[in-house]
Amino acid sequence: MTRSILVVPPLIKYSAGPLLGPSLLQSAARRAGHKCSLLDLNALFIRSRMSPMRTSNQGFVGDHDKPRGTNGEATLTDIETTFLQDGIMPGLDFLDKSKGLRAIRYGFLTHGQVSSAASFLSSSPFGAWVRRSLVQADSAPPEITGISLLHAGQVIPAACVSIIAKQIWPEVLVVWGGPHVTGLGDAVAADVEKRSFAADMFVVGHAEETFVDLLQRKKISRAESVSRPGVLNG
Repeated sequence: MTRSILVVPPLIKYSAGPLLGPSLLQSAARRAGHKCSLLDLNALFIRSRMSPMRTSNQGFVGDHDKPRGTNGEATLTDIETTFLQDGIMPGLDFLDKSKGLRAIRYGFLTHGQVSSAASFLSSSPFGAWVRRSLVQADSAPPEITGISLLHAGQVIPAACVSIIAKQIWPEVLVVWGGPHVTGLGDAVAADVEKRSFAADMFVVGHAEETFVDLLQRKKISRAESVSRPGVLNG
Protein backbone atom coordinates (compact mmCIF):
# COMPACT_ATOMS: atom_id res chain seq x y z
CA MET A 1 0.00 0.00 0.00
CA THR A 2 1.26 3.43 -0.97
CA ARG A 3 0.12 6.54 0.88
CA SER A 4 -0.81 9.61 -1.14
CA ILE A 5 -2.59 12.92 -0.91
CA LEU A 6 -4.31 14.87 -3.69
CA VAL A 7 -4.45 18.65 -3.33
CA VAL A 8 -6.57 21.23 -5.16
CA PRO A 9 -4.90 24.65 -4.74
CA PRO A 10 -6.67 28.03 -4.85
CA LEU A 11 -8.14 29.65 -6.71
CA ILE A 12 -11.02 28.25 -8.72
CA LYS A 13 -14.22 30.24 -8.42
CA TYR A 14 -16.08 27.22 -7.11
CA SER A 15 -16.56 26.25 -3.48
CA ALA A 16 -18.54 23.02 -3.52
CA GLY A 17 -15.52 20.82 -4.25
CA PRO A 18 -13.81 18.51 -4.56
CA LEU A 19 -14.22 18.41 -8.32
CA LEU A 20 -14.80 15.23 -10.32
CA GLY A 21 -11.21 14.75 -11.56
CA PRO A 22 -9.48 14.53 -8.16
CA SER A 23 -12.38 12.47 -6.80
CA LEU A 24 -11.97 9.92 -9.61
CA LEU A 25 -8.24 9.69 -8.89
CA GLN A 26 -8.93 9.07 -5.21
CA SER A 27 -11.47 6.36 -6.04
CA ALA A 28 -9.07 4.66 -8.46
CA ALA A 29 -6.29 4.68 -5.85
CA ARG A 30 -8.52 3.21 -3.17
CA ARG A 31 -9.88 0.51 -5.49
CA ALA A 32 -6.29 -0.55 -6.13
CA GLY A 33 -5.70 -0.93 -2.39
CA HIS A 34 -3.80 2.30 -1.71
CA LYS A 35 -4.44 5.02 0.82
CA CYS A 36 -5.36 8.37 -0.70
CA SER A 37 -6.51 11.55 1.05
CA LEU A 38 -8.10 14.46 -0.79
CA LEU A 39 -7.50 18.03 0.40
CA ASP A 40 -9.49 20.72 -1.42
CA LEU A 41 -7.64 23.84 -0.32
CA ASN A 42 -9.58 25.87 -2.87
CA ALA A 43 -12.99 25.15 -1.35
CA LEU A 44 -11.66 25.64 2.19
CA PHE A 45 -10.06 28.95 1.23
CA ILE A 46 -13.26 30.35 -0.31
CA ARG A 47 -15.57 29.10 2.44
CA SER A 48 -13.43 30.77 5.09
CA ARG A 49 -13.97 34.11 3.32
CA MET A 50 -17.71 33.91 2.80
CA SER A 51 -19.95 36.27 4.71
CA PRO A 52 -22.26 34.67 7.32
CA MET A 53 -25.24 35.37 5.04
CA ARG A 54 -23.66 33.54 2.11
CA THR A 55 -22.66 30.64 4.33
CA SER A 56 -26.16 30.27 5.77
CA ASN A 57 -27.53 30.09 2.22
CA GLN A 58 -25.07 27.35 1.23
CA GLY A 59 -22.62 29.90 -0.20
CA PHE A 60 -21.17 29.85 -3.69
CA VAL A 61 -21.47 26.64 -5.67
CA GLY A 62 -20.77 27.63 -9.28
CA ASP A 63 -18.04 29.55 -11.05
CA HIS A 64 -20.26 32.56 -11.74
CA ASP A 65 -20.44 35.48 -9.33
CA LYS A 66 -23.62 35.84 -7.37
CA PRO A 67 -25.08 39.36 -7.11
CA ARG A 68 -24.04 41.46 -4.16
CA GLY A 69 -26.51 41.52 -1.29
CA THR A 70 -27.71 44.59 0.54
CA ASN A 71 -24.74 44.32 2.91
CA GLY A 72 -22.24 44.28 0.03
CA GLU A 73 -21.08 40.70 0.49
CA ALA A 74 -18.02 39.78 -1.53
CA THR A 75 -18.37 38.01 -4.85
CA LEU A 76 -16.07 35.23 -5.98
CA THR A 77 -14.11 37.70 -8.10
CA ASP A 78 -13.66 39.93 -5.04
CA ILE A 79 -12.20 37.00 -3.10
CA GLU A 80 -9.91 36.08 -5.99
CA THR A 81 -8.71 39.64 -6.58
CA THR A 82 -7.97 40.21 -2.89
CA PHE A 83 -5.94 36.99 -2.80
CA LEU A 84 -3.94 37.94 -5.89
CA GLN A 85 -3.33 41.53 -4.76
CA ASP A 86 -2.53 40.86 -1.11
CA GLY A 87 -1.06 37.37 -1.29
CA ILE A 88 0.76 36.99 -4.60
CA MET A 89 1.47 40.44 -6.08
CA PRO A 90 3.93 41.45 -3.30
CA GLY A 91 6.12 38.55 -4.42
CA LEU A 92 6.45 39.98 -7.93
CA ASP A 93 7.88 43.24 -9.24
CA PHE A 94 5.05 44.55 -11.42
CA LEU A 95 4.68 48.32 -11.26
CA ASP A 96 1.40 48.22 -13.16
CA LYS A 97 -1.07 46.43 -10.86
CA SER A 98 -3.64 45.64 -13.54
CA LYS A 99 -0.93 44.19 -15.80
CA GLY A 100 0.37 42.11 -12.90
CA LEU A 101 -3.06 40.72 -12.06
CA ARG A 102 -3.61 39.75 -15.69
CA ALA A 103 -0.22 38.03 -15.84
CA ILE A 104 -1.01 35.97 -12.73
CA ARG A 105 -4.53 35.05 -13.82
CA TYR A 106 -3.55 33.90 -17.30
CA GLY A 107 -0.05 32.55 -16.72
CA PHE A 108 1.90 35.29 -18.53
CA LEU A 109 4.92 34.76 -16.28
CA THR A 110 8.41 33.32 -16.63
CA HIS A 111 9.47 30.24 -14.71
CA GLY A 112 11.69 32.49 -12.59
CA GLN A 113 8.77 34.74 -11.69
CA VAL A 114 6.59 31.77 -10.75
CA SER A 115 9.36 30.28 -8.61
CA SER A 116 10.03 33.59 -6.86
CA ALA A 117 6.35 34.32 -6.21
CA ALA A 118 5.74 30.78 -4.92
CA SER A 119 8.69 31.04 -2.55
CA PHE A 120 7.37 34.35 -1.24
CA LEU A 121 3.88 32.88 -0.82
CA SER A 122 5.22 29.85 1.06
CA SER A 123 6.62 32.12 3.79
CA SER A 124 3.43 34.19 4.07
CA PRO A 125 0.36 33.62 6.27
CA PHE A 126 -1.14 31.72 3.35
CA GLY A 127 1.88 29.41 3.38
CA ALA A 128 1.47 28.84 7.11
CA TRP A 129 -2.18 27.91 6.51
CA VAL A 130 -1.19 25.48 3.74
CA ARG A 131 1.39 23.89 6.05
CA ARG A 132 -1.16 23.38 8.82
CA SER A 133 -3.69 21.99 6.38
CA LEU A 134 -1.25 19.48 4.90
CA VAL A 135 -0.08 18.28 8.31
CA GLN A 136 -3.65 17.89 9.56
CA ALA A 137 -4.89 16.13 6.44
CA ASP A 138 -3.35 12.79 7.35
CA SER A 139 -1.57 11.28 10.32
CA ALA A 140 1.04 9.46 8.20
CA PRO A 141 3.41 11.12 5.70
CA PRO A 142 2.37 10.51 2.09
CA GLU A 143 4.79 9.02 -0.41
CA ILE A 144 3.16 10.85 -3.32
CA THR A 145 1.54 14.29 -3.36
CA GLY A 146 -0.61 14.95 -6.42
CA ILE A 147 -1.61 18.52 -7.26
CA SER A 148 -4.52 19.13 -9.64
CA LEU A 149 -4.61 22.34 -11.70
CA LEU A 150 -7.65 23.47 -13.64
CA HIS A 151 -6.21 26.72 -15.00
CA ALA A 152 -3.14 28.96 -15.09
CA GLY A 153 -4.25 31.10 -12.14
CA GLN A 154 -3.52 28.19 -9.78
CA VAL A 155 0.11 27.77 -10.83
CA ILE A 156 1.74 29.97 -8.17
CA PRO A 157 -0.35 28.60 -5.27
CA ALA A 158 0.31 25.08 -6.59
CA ALA A 159 4.07 25.72 -6.62
CA CYS A 160 3.73 27.05 -3.09
CA VAL A 161 2.06 23.78 -2.05
CA SER A 162 4.92 21.86 -3.71
CA ILE A 163 7.54 23.83 -1.78
CA ILE A 164 5.81 23.25 1.54
CA ALA A 165 5.09 19.58 0.87
CA LYS A 166 8.78 18.95 0.21
CA GLN A 167 9.72 20.82 3.38
CA ILE A 168 7.35 18.73 5.48
CA TRP A 169 8.00 15.41 3.73
CA PRO A 170 11.52 15.49 2.19
CA GLU A 171 11.10 12.12 0.43
CA VAL A 172 7.70 12.83 -1.11
CA LEU A 173 7.21 12.61 -4.88
CA VAL A 174 5.29 15.67 -6.14
CA VAL A 175 3.19 15.13 -9.26
CA TRP A 176 1.23 17.79 -11.15
CA GLY A 177 -1.71 16.97 -13.39
CA GLY A 178 -5.14 18.17 -14.39
CA PRO A 179 -6.63 20.16 -17.29
CA HIS A 180 -4.03 22.94 -17.17
CA VAL A 181 -1.06 20.57 -17.41
CA THR A 182 -2.86 18.57 -20.09
CA GLY A 183 -3.63 21.73 -22.04
CA LEU A 184 0.07 22.63 -22.13
CA GLY A 185 0.77 19.24 -23.65
CA ASP A 186 4.08 19.13 -25.52
CA ALA A 187 5.14 22.46 -24.00
CA VAL A 188 5.63 20.72 -20.65
CA ALA A 189 7.92 18.10 -22.17
CA ALA A 190 9.85 20.75 -24.10
CA ASP A 191 11.04 22.53 -20.96
CA VAL A 192 10.40 20.05 -18.17
CA GLU A 193 13.82 20.80 -16.63
CA LYS A 194 12.83 24.45 -16.16
CA ARG A 195 9.58 23.37 -14.50
CA SER A 196 11.27 20.93 -12.11
CA PHE A 197 11.17 23.49 -9.27
CA ALA A 198 7.38 23.04 -9.25
CA ALA A 199 7.01 19.26 -9.54
CA ASP A 200 9.01 16.08 -9.86
CA MET A 201 6.69 14.66 -12.50
CA PHE A 202 3.88 15.91 -14.74
CA VAL A 203 0.93 13.85 -15.97
CA VAL A 204 -0.69 14.83 -19.26
CA GLY A 205 -4.15 13.46 -20.10
CA HIS A 206 -6.61 11.28 -18.18
CA ALA A 207 -4.66 10.18 -15.15
CA GLU A 208 -6.57 7.46 -13.29
CA GLU A 209 -4.48 4.56 -14.61
CA THR A 210 -1.28 6.61 -14.56
CA PHE A 211 -1.81 7.64 -10.94
CA VAL A 212 -2.45 4.06 -9.85
CA ASP A 213 0.65 2.97 -11.76
CA LEU A 214 2.72 5.54 -9.87
CA LEU A 215 1.32 4.26 -6.59
CA GLN A 216 2.23 0.71 -7.58
CA ARG A 217 5.80 1.67 -8.54
CA LYS A 218 7.01 2.66 -5.10
CA LYS A 219 10.62 2.40 -6.28
CA ILE A 220 10.26 5.76 -8.03
CA SER A 221 11.93 7.95 -5.44
CA ARG A 222 11.87 11.71 -5.35
CA ALA A 223 15.66 11.74 -5.72
CA GLU A 224 15.43 9.79 -8.98
CA SER A 225 12.75 12.07 -10.40
CA VAL A 226 14.60 15.25 -9.48
CA SER A 227 17.66 14.08 -11.38
CA ARG A 228 15.41 13.00 -14.23
CA PRO A 229 12.14 14.97 -14.09
CA GLY A 230 9.63 13.65 -16.54
CA VAL A 231 6.26 13.81 -18.21
CA LEU A 232 3.85 10.88 -18.17
CA ASN A 233 1.02 10.51 -20.66
CA GLY A 234 -2.23 9.43 -19.05
